[in-house]
Amino acid sequence: MLAPLLKALAETGHDMGFRLLADKAYSHSSTRTFLRDKRIKHTAPERSDQIAYRKTKGSKGARRVRRRKVQASQDRRAVFQPVQAGA
Repeated sequence: MLAPLLKALAETGHDMGFRLLADKAYSHSSTRTFLRDKRIKHTAPERSDQIAYRKTKGSKGARRVRRRKVQASQDRRAVFQPVQAGA
């Protein structure tokens, strides 16, 4: 698997500011999630069955949007601010 290899590479003190080029074997969703979490840039073509499955899910098949916690809390405060009467 790719994760142990990258962890061993990071332990050696290697600079992780590179782009990983991979083939379709590394396009599994868990591998992509791992790379995104580690903020490793990567390019791996998706398999046709993955693309088709995401399309069948429709709007529920979109990738989730990640927001910073600070931004999310500011959004909540903006939505739930009390309205002052007579202003």
